[in-house]
Amino acid sequence: MRSDHINNHLQNSVRAAAMAFAALSVVIMPSASWAADNDAGFSHLSLDEDGRPMTSALLNNEREFLFVIDTAAQISAVGAPIIEKLGLLPAPDNKAQLHGAGGVTTVDLYPIASLRMGGVEKTDLLAPTLAHERPSEAEGIAGADIFRETGIEFDFASGRFWLRAPPTTRADDFAELDVEIKYGVFIMAPVEINGVTVNALIDTGAERSTANLLALNALGLANDDPGLTSVTEKIGVTGDEASFLTGFEGDVSIGAVTLEDATLPFSDLHVFNSLGIADGPVLLLGMDIIGRLDGLAIDYDRKKLLVR
Repeated sequence: MRSDHINNHLQNSVRAAAMAFAALSVVIMPSASWAADNDAGFSHLSLDEDGRPMTSALLNNEREFLFVIDTAAQISAVGAPIIEKLGLLPAPDNKAQLHGAGGVTTVDLYPIASLRMGGVEKTDLLAPTLAHERPSEAEGIAGADIFRETGIEFDFASGRFWLRAPPTTRADDFAELDVEIKYGVFIMAPVEINGVTVNALIDTGAERSTANLLALNALGLANDDPGLTSVTEKIGVTGDEASFLTGFEGDVSIGAVTLEDATLPFSDLHVFNSLGIADGPVLLLGMDIIGRLDGLAIDYDRKKLLVR
């Protein structure tokens, strides 16, 4: 997002698109300095109980914590365990509006001296706290402030990831898609559901994929289709309730890769409006589908999503 727009219109505001912990977006970018190893190699990747990718990160050169790696988070965020164990204090007179999948809440911002993950270090960051947490192995979220400059590659099959874009010499290993990078962070890719093209937000911080009601209608289904069931759940970083239509299964195609019998709920989530993507069929593509891939990578410089 342009700095003049940030400074003039939305100072000290944070937006979060989320399922479970998940996607954080922010309209202030704290000043930061970067350092990256020349050859960091791979880092180990595991999945939390909700199937989201996570790895360890060293904070303030003191202690390692587990972080969910969230491709739809603009900045990294910290949970209560990190705040307590490091004795962090909120930045004075500095709060943020956090927009979750279901609503909005106000949170504190915490100064973090350094965060190091996968051979990349970021210093002097200002991290929002997670407003609504549930028990989880992960204690924070690693957002695009960590990997936007490097790119990121996941190898789910081997439990590894790299903070890099895949070398072009390995392009044949992947199917490539041209993507839009909204606000410089959010990866929007064309994805098909049963042959119907939708605009998909790539969100590794989301446990579950969700499409909007325009996508439901584009698939030829009515909101009151007798094959669907309405349920209400608390979701996202704010813990607000949202209603879903469930009971749909279909094939999801990401480029040349087709994943059959994917279960998709439908809901007009707050995040779709928050990111300005609600005017057409749209899908939040979460780890219930992404995790079925062998690998996924984002090359921000080339505006490519790579899958295999």
